[in-house]
Amino acid sequence: MKGKLWIIAVLLLFSISISAIGCSSTSTTESPAIGTVPGGTATITAAASAATASNIPGDIVFWNEAINNVGQTVTLFGPIIDMTTSSGSTILGMGLGVMSQGSVNIEIADADFSKFPADLYIGKVVQIKGKIETDGANVIKVSLTDPSQVTVVS
Repeated sequence: MKGKLWIIAVLLLFSISISAIGCSSTSTTESPAIGTVPGGTATITAAASAATASNIPGDIVFWNEAINNVGQTVTLFGPIIDMTTSSGSTILGMGLGVMSQGSVNIEIADADFSKFPADLYIGKVVQIKGKIETDGANVIKVSLTDPSQVTVVS
């Protein structure tokens, strides 16, 4: 329990520090394919603040711990920051923006895209069930094929 409270505190501090320095999706001016968080980082900060130890089950892996769980099927917890499209799929950035080192890429194949809500969970804190994979270059990803893999926390 202590470890989880520590992780929540780190997540909240990270969110607050991003808001304080004014980092609100500057990558959107560089690439029109990247979506933005409605309301900027304030939306994410509020959503992350709403997530407390009382509403996070014990078997959750926080987005920033995904690298330690490659090859395992888990439930990841974190905010969806932004999205971009790539050949044959849409990629959501969990924890950090899609193009940021250390983010978890949540991939939705074009064939499955129509099953998901239009907002693609951007600006929301979610739990995602899936197998954590890597491409060998430290890019961490989880593939979504069905909305039942996603639970919106806040």
